[in-house]
Amino acid sequence: ENNLYFVLHVRGVKAKQVDITLCDVYVKVNCHPSLFSADLPHEIDPEHPTTRCRVGTDKVTLNLRKREPGLWHAFRADGTKAELRERRQRSLDAAQERENERIKRRDDWKQDMIKAGEHEQWRLDRENREQIEKWEQEEKAKWEEEVYATFNDDTGDAKERHEVPNRGLEDLDAA
Repeated sequence: ENNLYFVLHVRGVKAKQVDITLCDVYVKVNCHPSLFSADLPHEIDPEHPTTRCRVGTDKVTLNLRKREPGLWHAFRADGTKAELRERRQRSLDAAQERENERIKRRDDWKQDMIKAGEHEQWRLDRENREQIEKWEQEEKAKWEEEVYATFNDDTGDAKERHEVPNRGLEDLDAA
């Protein structure tokens, strides 16, 4: 009552060879040389999660969700060729518009992900740069302290060699 099922038996069908078009009131399955086309009497919901198309061994299964639940007594719409063609074209145009919106949303999402990735990379680069600058400042302060330690605080003259603390191998290894 909520769904409409079609099982189309097509010999040697493969997913790459099938062209399936689902619109509000039109369904088309084209697998050369076979073609199934139906103008439906009522609307289906091609965007609903339970609307599925499966291509299996020698068959194509369509599980279509009806917009309004109910029992359909026919699976093809009645009307003149011109009416059906106009109805089908409106449905195809609406489906194309939905597809364009979906592609735009996907592209926008992709751009947002790229932008977020760039910002994250910039943040990581900034943190790395700040860490390196911090290490450089610490190293500079250590060397300045060592250089200033060679001068006498009172007179500003250089200390004698025996007064200057020697850096051992442990200090060199630590640096």
